[in-house]
Parts: sequence; C-alpha cells; structure tokens
Amino acid sequence: MILRAFEIVSGLGINYHKCKLIGINISNSFMEAATNFHSCKMEDNNFLFLGIPIGKDPKKEAMWNPTLDKLKKRLGGWKNQFLYLGDYYRDPIVNCFHFDVHNGYTTPFWESIWLDEESLKNAFSELFESSRLKGVSVGAMGGWIDGIWKWRDFGISVNFLDDAGFKGRIGLLYDRLLLYGGPEEENSMDVVSWEFNNDSVFSVASCYNLYSMNFIPFGSVIKHDEAFRVLWKAEVPFKIKAFGWRLFLDRLPTKELLVYRGISLSLDNLKCVFCGFGIESRNHSFFAYSMVKHIWSEIALWVGKWDSLEEEFLSSFMDWHYFFRLHKVKNSKADVIWLATS
Repeated sequence: MILRAFEIVSGLGINYHKCKLIGINISNSFMEAATNFHSCKMEDNNFLFLGIPIGKDPKKEAMWNPTLDKLKKRLGGWKNQFLYLGDYYRDPIVNCFHFDVHNGYTTPFWESIWLDEESLKNAFSELFESSRLKGVSVGAMGGWIDGIWKWRDFGISVNFLDDAGFKGRIGLLYDRLLLYGGPEEENSMDVVSWEFNNDSVFSVASCYNLYSMNFIPFGSVIKHDEAFRVLWKAEVPFKIKAFGWRLFLDRLPTKELLVYRGISLSLDNLKCVFCGFGIESRNHSFFAYSMVKHIWSEIALWVGKWDSLEEEFLSSFMDWHYFFRLHKVKNSKADVIWLATS
C-alpha cells in the first residue's frame, strides 16, 4: 500500500523486479505470498548495503573480514607504502608504548607490550590465533585464589593440546608468566609510558618527529619553517595555499613520485608530456623545463628582479619573498606572484 501510494503521489513507477522484500518477525509463508504478489525477490535479514553487511553484529570481527579483504586487495597494488591497513599491534608507533601493569584491567593481554620487549601476540602468534579471548586485559586472564594469582587457559581450546608442539608453546608462555607473577591485588591503575618523551608522556609533536625521522621519505617538514608560515599568511584562496604546501613537500602526483609510491610506469611514460625528454618530476615541471624557465625569467624582468633565480622550491619562495619586502611590497600581496607563476 505504501509503495502504491508513492507511485500515485510522485507519478513514478517502481520496478518490482529489482526490489527485494525483507521480513522481520514474519513467517516464511507470508513472505512467499508477498513476494509472489509484488513479483519481487525475498532477501535475508543479513544483506549488503554499499558493500557493508547489514543485520550482523558490528562488534564481531568476522563481520568486517570481507570488507577488510577487499581493501587489502585494493591497497596491495600500491604495495602499502603510503596507505595501508595498519595492524594496530604491529604499528611501530604502538610498539613505542610500554604498559606498567598494576591491577591489569586496562592493559591488553595479547596486544600490548607489558611482559617483555614485544607483545605476546607477536611472540606467540599461533596461540593468539587459537585464542577465543583476543581482546581481554591482563587482569581478565586470571584471578586471585587464596591470595595467589592463578593464570587461566588463555581462551585456548583443549583440542589444541593434542599437538605436542602447540602444548610446548603454551608451557613456554606459562613459564614466562610464572616468572612475572601476577597483577597487584590493590586497586591501582595501570600506567602507560611513551618512550620518545623525556617525561614518558605521549605528545603529537614527539610522535610526528618519530615519523619524520623514520617514515617520511623526503625528511622532516621543519627545514624551512618560515616559508610555511609565509605561505599560510598569503592572501590567496585556500586551495592555492594547499597547492603550495603540497609543492613544498613534493607531494604533487608527478610521475616520478607515483613510481616512488609503487605505481608501475614504463620509461617512456615517465617522460614530461610537454618536452618529451626529461623525467616528469617536481623540479622539472616547475623550474627545469625550458618554457617554464622562460616564464620565470620574463616575470623576474617584469618586476625588476635581476639576480639569479633559485631552483630549490623553499629557497626560491623565500628569495622572492625577501625581494618584495626589500621593495616595500605588502608581504601577503607579494607572495601571490610566486604562487601564481607556479
């Protein structure tokens, strides 16, 4: 009735052959009669909407596995260099946290670094995969019995104990835990420390510095802080500022950078589309290409800049900035010329 009313009011027809009927707390016989009447298909409660399973428990890992598998296939072509499905517990940043266990209720048993220099998930990966208690805390993996801490079975089924090698690994884990003892019985909270700050407290700045030193391929951004400050104060639309920022960091999708990120291109395809000789890089496209050089020279002559032109981006930007300051041009206006030329 609702669909028919929609057709009458809107004047639009509904293609029932493409529709699917989902029943909630309705008998199968009624659903079959309804689908036959409307000439449509019957759908189960568990269905996909925009590729995401609907009707399942979103808290369960199994629900998200198909979606994660699709993402892994897509990202596999990029070789996971700049965008990847980060395994939280293998991320080098997470490995810089150390948990000091007190009552054990806020420290993940498998995934955090609290017992040795690596997580138990990495040290005993086969036990972790077999455990039904993957997300529980240290305090939930055992209990106090007559004043003595007792470790439980780690959520591992007794069926796995038939394998001698598997049983040996469980014994090794028990030995490590017995040397540790157990959480404190008092109600003191666990403490998390960050290794890259003198006060052991996490900060975004220290995390960024860690990434700059180890994971950003072109080095830290703080080489020319002043150039970035000047850029953001320029009186240009935000998208131009964003373009300049990406230009400074060499994050524009030039062919050279695409190859660096794992995109396969032949040598011929790497060449500049304008001159057909040089490799299409940031420097070539904005400074080295002959036509671009001519444009820079003409603009320099137009504004009366006679000295040699810098060919390093941050240095070039600041060179033009100081030139206009020397000639009493308002800072925010002067930098527009450099950005417009680029």
